[in-house]
Amino acid sequence: MNLVDPPPVPSPDLVVTGHQFWWQADYPASGVVTANEIHIPAGKPLSVLLDSKDVLHEFWVPKLTRKMTTVPGQANHIWLQAGSSALAARLTQEEES
Repeated sequence: MNLVDPPPVPSPDLVVTGHQFWWQADYPASGVVTANEIHIPAGKPLSVLLDSKDVLHEFWVPKLTRKMTTVPGQANHIWLQAGSSALAARLTQEEES
């Protein structure tokens, strides 16, 4: 999206939480929970709340947005929007240096 995202909505479409060695993806509207994978519908802006349960994590969907750091206790927000076709993205951990 843009360098400055629109403000977050009161209830996000997706909540992504970093855990040590894995990601949890919660879809509040449907109650669906996945691990290490998110599904982004085509043509619809998706409000994403980012959080961490333990350490710093890097959230990044290269085709759609910039990299964001998740910090324990400090929720971040980002908007994602896939183009003409839906996107399934596999979330992975970065190696720490």
